[in-house]
Amino acid sequence: MLVSVIIPNYNYSLYIEAAINSLVNQAHKNLELIIVDDGSTDESLNFIKSLKKVYQKRFKRFKIRYFEKNREKIAAINEAVPLISGEFITILDADDFSIKITSLILLYCWDSGTESSNK
Repeated sequence: MLVSVIIPNYNYSLYIEAAINSLVNQAHKNLELIIVDDGSTDESLNFIKSLKKVYQKRFKRFKIRYFEKNREKIAAINEAVPLISGEFITILDADDFSIKITSLILLYCWDSGTESSNK
């Protein structure tokens, strides 16, 4: 099952690589990554573009979108939603990280809910 991860970013050039690395290290490997830069005024967008070159082979898809001016986090998330192709969506803030089993927990909880609803 494909898990779509949305990372909204605004001026988190110091942290975004750690967020991406936390996804690279996930136990579940079927991930797509969509990063929306929300009009950052630091070097975030250029840095994200350089990170894509390094990490894109790890993801089924790695997309970048950006706004010229800051439109707030929810606008960045809304920009990414039509681009997803996964069965599941999760949002990871650019200054956070995801523990190694996060995607497996997400899938297990969904699978458990499906089984119990079929009984």
